[in-house]
Amino acid sequence: MWTLETLLYDGDYDSPGFIERLTPKVSNIQIVCALHGGVSSVAISLAENMEDAFEFALRNIGRRIFIVDNDLQAVAEGTIVRPTISEGSNDFVCWGPYDRLCFAQVYQDLTSWISSGTTTGVLKDMLTDECPGVNSDQTEITETATNIFPFQFKDFSYPGEIIPQLAAMSDFQNLTYDFWLRSLDPTPGAAPKKPQAYFKIRSTQVSPHYEARSSNFASGGVRITPDITRLVNSLRVLYTNSAGATAQTGGASDADSQSDFWLRELFKLTIGRATETAAEQYRDSYIGRFADVQQTISFEVNGWLQRLVKRTEDQFGGGREPLWKAVADFPVGFRWLGAPPERIPVSGSWGLDGRILFWTSALTYDYASNMLTIQPDTEPREFENIINRLQSMGGIS
Repeated sequence: MWTLETLLYDGDYDSPGFIERLTPKVSNIQIVCALHGGVSSVAISLAENMEDAFEFALRNIGRRIFIVDNDLQAVAEGTIVRPTISEGSNDFVCWGPYDRLCFAQVYQDLTSWISSGTTTGVLKDMLTDECPGVNSDQTEITETATNIFPFQFKDFSYPGEIIPQLAAMSDFQNLTYDFWLRSLDPTPGAAPKKPQAYFKIRSTQVSPHYEARSSNFASGGVRITPDITRLVNSLRVLYTNSAGATAQTGGASDADSQSDFWLRELFKLTIGRATETAAEQYRDSYIGRFADVQQTISFEVNGWLQRLVKRTEDQFGGGREPLWKAVADFPVGFRWLGAPPERIPVSGSWGLDGRILFWTSALTYDYASNMLTIQPDTEPREFENIINRLQSMGGIS
């Protein structure tokens, strides 16, 4: 039988002290994952009377809960920050490790900022100096080779404020980078380890993968929202060239979009200082992104997941897993099975077996109902990466 264990420790990440096994008292667990960060929040509900729950809250606020499954795989962890005690329920909201550890100390080392060289170098330096609760193992942090100059140093910012900007600067291929902290599996009988930092290129061609079957969809659980409120299918861009003069790109348009919808122009889009090539790249990326329907989707599954173990580039095998495995492995890829392609407005790639592989940008798991809400990434991110790189260099006004 698949079950979760909830354990309570003190708030010391260097030498955690075990306090109590909470499993018999826990009536529900909700875990939310998002990028950047990984596990963003954990909420537990305790089946206690109001007086005992209030006493527990005062005694343990600020302490760390650690959730494992019966295979001793770490699923999630959090720091209790906001208990709510009432006659009807006793709920304890916990920050995930990213909010707890990357928003504690400010980064203010200008010397290291300059000497680190690349965005990855700055990331490693910040984690070492200002996030002591993060594991010192940095082997899962990918080098971007993106020069930190001329990205401007901001005094007294939390690492958690800077990390999304470093990720957004991407690399010369404008690939999407994600940062998250993952809880490490505990050694039997030992205290939890510090969570490990991951900084990776987003790709549907990496493991772990899971399979979403139509038969596991909750009734009414698929929600799709098409949107053309930001429609643009004709565009010229103004920019400031190297001589300090205002220049203008040629026009770009999307005839198919104009035929499908209507002509919607955007002319005075000013991006500040840029080269002609960068301005044209911005223009073409903008048209490519906003000339079509923008879509969001989420769906709910219950029961179990099929874990996919990659055998070849496009072939997978694997076995059944409980829903929380996707949370423990987050961020994850999914493969659709048994759903028609027209219901799948996600940014992904097609395997040789005709099934789409996509990246998951957010997950929510509810233990009591055994329900997993999956939010796929719905749009390519190259456009945002180009814009963010220009912004980081003071280029877009």
